[in-house]
Amino acid sequence: GYSEEEMLKLSHPDLCFPDFVQSASYKAMWTNLLAGQKFQNKIERKNARGERVWFEATYIPIIREDTVVGVAKIATDITRREETVHDFASGLKSMATNLKEHSSVGKTRSEALLELVKSITKESNENTDTLHDLQTEAQNIHGIINTINGIASQTNLLALNAAIEAARAGDAGRGFSVVAEEVRKLSSRVEEAIKEVEKSVNGITQEINTISSGTERVEAKVEESQEVLILSLEDFSQIESASTALDQNAGAFTKMI
Repeated sequence: GYSEEEMLKLSHPDLCFPDFVQSASYKAMWTNLLAGQKFQNKIERKNARGERVWFEATYIPIIREDTVVGVAKIATDITRREETVHDFASGLKSMATNLKEHSSVGKTRSEALLELVKSITKESNENTDTLHDLQTEAQNIHGIINTINGIASQTNLLALNAAIEAARAGDAGRGFSVVAEEVRKLSSRVEEAIKEVEKSVNGITQEINTISSGTERVEAKVEESQEVLILSLEDFSQIESASTALDQNAGAFTKMI
């Protein structure tokens, strides 16, 4: 601080920063003091090292015969308290800024993830439609197999009847008998082939049903994830709003001090 000798050589503006001395507030303070009005407030001043210091000060006009002949000042140094409060306010504002930035980033990433989930849901729905079409086609193939199987059975029955008739006809029916035998063999081969095809189609149908079941479970999980993401976005929005309010409160707190 200043020594007593230094203080005696200084005028009041020397203890203040230039921007305050040139302000309307400074002029108003002295105008009111010279009019006999007391001034009491928190004030910012400059110490001997040019550093900012804070005081809780009261300026009291000394009046003699209705004339202000001097001003008495009572001041308490609150610099340490002020610096602590300012640091706290600054930290509060910094926390609010960081919170807002992180919530904004989280919100952006959640929105991107939500779009991805929507895309997956769309593709999953398309896949489900494709699987349903495959199931329908598999059922149609089963119908065709049953029809062919019926035709093969009828052909086999006709070949058997032809063989019986050829046997009754004796030598005259031998050629007919040979043809009937070949038809019967062909019918048997068709039946065997049909069984193999049916076996393959059954396997494919089973796989389709398994995939379809799994796809439905995936769809359910995707929809659940989508709902969770929407809730997360709402949470991020609330955090962002809270951080904005925190930032505003920190700013208001800074102005108050």
